[in-house]
Amino acid sequence: MNSTRIFNATTAAKELENISVITIDSYIEALEMSNLIYLAKPIDVGSKGTLKGKPPIFIADTAIRNAVLMIEDVLSEEDELGIMVETAVYKQIVSFYQGSTVQLGYFRKAKDNQKEVVVVVELPRQKILCEVKYRNNSHISATDAIVELCQDERTKVTNAFLDSEAAEVQYIQNML
Repeated sequence: MNSTRIFNATTAAKELENISVITIDSYIEALEMSNLIYLAKPIDVGSKGTLKGKPPIFIADTAIRNAVLMIEDVLSEEDELGIMVETAVYKQIVSFYQGSTVQLGYFRKAKDNQKEVVVVVELPRQKILCEVKYRNNSHISATDAIVELCQDERTKVTNAFLDSEAAEVQYIQNML
C-alpha cells in the first residue's frame, strides 16, 4: 500500500498490532536486500530545510502490489496509475545506475508544504533531478521544488527532467 509514500515502521507496527518495530524493520531490510523494495534515502540538494525523516518506499514490481492488494482494474483509477508510473520510473533509474557509486534518493523540503522531488541522482560532478507526474496537464509551476532547486545556484543541479506518463497510459487504455 505504501509504494511511493513515506514509510514509518512505528506506524506500520501499530496498524499490524502485535508486531514490533524491530520486526518491521527486519522485514523491510530483508525485502530491500532481496530487491523487492527500494528505500529512497533523503539527499540534500544544497537547500536549508531538507527533511531528514523517513524514506519513501518503492515496490520493485507494481504487479506484485496490485496482486497483493487485489486491485483488478488499475487502468481506471488515476491515483493507482500514478503510483505505478512513479514506481516504474524509480525502478528504471535504480536499474540504470545499479553497480555504480551514484547516490540515489529523493528530496523533500521540511517547510513550504514539504515540496519534493521524486528522484535525485547524485554523481561526483552532476546532480540530476527527476520529477514524475501522472496527469494530462504536466505543467510545472515556478513554485514547484524542481524549478526552485534548478534556479538556486547553491544546489549545483546540473540536469533536471519531468517524466509525464499520462498521455502514454491514455494511449494504452484506448488500445485496450
